Amino acid sequence: MIYRPAKTNEELCQILDLQARNLRSVLDPDTVAREGFVTLQHSLELLKRMQVMAPQFIAWDGKQVQGYALCLHPEIQEAVPDLAPMFGSIESHLEPETDYRVMGQVCIAREFRNQGHFRKLYRALSSACSPLPLITEVAADNPRSLGAHFAVGFTELTQHQEGSTLWHVIMLQAATK
Repeated sequence: MIYRPAKTNEELCQILDLQARNLRSVLDPDTVAREGFVTLQHSLELLKRMQVMAPQFIAWDGKQVQGYALCLHPEIQEAVPDLAPMFGSIESHLEPETDYRVMGQVCIAREFRNQGHFRKLYRALSSACSPLPLITEVAADNPRSLGAHFAVGFTELTQHQEGSTLWHVIMLQAATK
């Protein structure tokens, strides 16, 4: 498996396909509890815009995207209004003028889970964004994802409630290059 930034529209489309197959809204409750889920659905236009500002990493098996780690530059936060509460939490807990990147979403194809790809994708993305920290949020009702993030070194920055969902805002200090 190769971990690198997405290069082509086809790779971005494969990210969107993997994302669509792992949305909470399309999974049964048992799968959600056992495998985890992703929450937001992106468009190809948004991925292209994100790609201009920050690397969108993929796990590439030579033929197909088998995982991805999306990165969002804070300057385009208005493009994802669902993340406004997270950005508010981040900005109220960091020193003014702190530069960072948001880990927009990570997903590994089901047949490739539990093989270290999550950790390797994060390592590659963190190294590419170094020296900036990566910040993301994970729903408290997604324990698989929360545990995986803590296992690769994320620490809790804060929490916020959005409707009935408690969100953990977590940060990964930059990897050394």
